[in-house]
Amino acid sequence: MFTLDERIDTVGGEIAVARIPAERDALTTAKARAPRIVASVDTRRRWDINAIDPPGATQLRAIEAIFAKSIADDPEEASGYTSRASLRSGVGDRRGAVADLTHAIAITPTIDLYLQRSTESHELGDMAAALKDAEAARALDPSSQQAIGQLSDLKAEGGDMPGALALLDQRIALGGSMRNAFREAKAGLLGEYGDVTAALVLFDSLIADKPGSPSLMNGRCWAKGTRMVMIDSALKDCTGAIELSTDTSGPLDSRAMVWYRLGKYEQALADLDAVLASTPNQAESHFMRGIVLVKSNRRPEATKEFAIARRLLPSVDRRYARYGIKAD
Repeated sequence: MFTLDERIDTVGGEIAVARIPAERDALTTAKARAPRIVASVDTRRRWDINAIDPPGATQLRAIEAIFAKSIADDPEEASGYTSRASLRSGVGDRRGAVADLTHAIAITPTIDLYLQRSTESHELGDMAAALKDAEAARALDPSSQQAIGQLSDLKAEGGDMPGALALLDQRIALGGSMRNAFREAKAGLLGEYGDVTAALVLFDSLIADKPGSPSLMNGRCWAKGTRMVMIDSALKDCTGAIELSTDTSGPLDSRAMVWYRLGKYEQALADLDAVLASTPNQAESHFMRGIVLVKSNRRPEATKEFAIARRLLPSVDRRYARYGIKAD
């Protein structure tokens, strides 16, 4: 048991311009001295928990009891259901999460709740339910970027590419500050499901308008790597995105895909290890690490990676199958 008491005091007042560097340094120093808990090597990760406590453990039952009491105390409050849904989703009980989200939506229907339930249904393989909830989310706010993005992706995955593109084109035509965000989403959608050549043309145009954008460079790299086109320039895109990003997990994972396509498994493994060191719950990187380990004749290790990836993201196999990459 670890208990931390923290107090934050607001003193007000202004900082003189000359003092700003010193104050920033003081803040950085304070953050560096913050206490950290380091788990033992054999600590269970959430992907090791299969919706129920292992023999002799009571942790999940205790947490479920707390949520059950919270819900019983105020059954018309949605937060108890949404919190328990998060727990259940995290430990692999996605059907339980859907049930809780259904209760929460009956109390307070919101865009976020519909999209969360859509995601859970998608991972359970129920595409019809996932699509229905994404449409319900967009009905609450037809301009919601998140709802439009999730709905267009589901439509494209289900084979309705014209319908998916129409959603994005409608928002692009309206212009405004979100135009380029929807153009980037369209480039990603084309790269994932549609005409990769058109996707790269659109990425080129966006990068010309906004040079040095790590998300655009990573998007172009990913499209090239997954669709196996212009691999010779993909590495440059990925490396550029890594150099410019504050969070490098995405572009490192993309570059690992390119290394894999080039048959350079040692370099791919190094990038994937770097991703998982900082983001251990990134399912896609676990899956690709398994693929690379198979190519490196390390199948027992690969089997463990595939199991972790599937626990975290049940849809991972069908996603990578689109790229011609299969675990077995």
